[in-house]
Amino acid sequence: GLCYLTEGYATGATVHEATRAPVIVAFSCRNLIFVAEIIRKKYPNTKIINVADNDLKKAKQDNKKNSGLNMAKELLRKLNIPYALSPMDSDFNDYFVQVLQETNDEKLAYTKVRKALENIQTPEAGKTADITIDINKKIQAIWNAIEQAKNKEKKELYQDDIISHINFIKRKK
Repeated sequence: GLCYLTEGYATGATVHEATRAPVIVAFSCRNLIFVAEIIRKKYPNTKIINVADNDLKKAKQDNKKNSGLNMAKELLRKLNIPYALSPMDSDFNDYFVQVLQETNDEKLAYTKVRKALENIQTPEAGKTADITIDINKKIQAIWNAIEQAKNKEKKELYQDDIISHINFIKRKK
């Protein structure tokens, strides 16, 4: 399976709503390695993706380094855990809120979060994690099929489509 590891609760909630995947919240940047080690020990077959905060503004204000990015790189180096870095100067929840405010479209905001989560940094110097991208695309396809089914009286037409996407995700585990 797959789970996302986040520093904060709001980011975890946003990632879960966007992907419907399990999320584990560390509640502090300093806890990330410890929590990741526990996940690895308890669930050795689970792929972990660190959803990293992009603390640029905070780093500039405090004359410090970007703790979210630095910890993401440390997790990658020490535990081989890939990461997705927030596309803005903050975390993924703030990114969601910004897109929502700009567009007033919650579905689009979650779609943009899912898309940003596809930009995963792996040990292979920037290659994306194909399985995660495939699963996120299938989740989006399921959501689209469900929305179409809600808007149509002939819901059974979309049932086979939804089932085929779900079976694809099960095979990827």
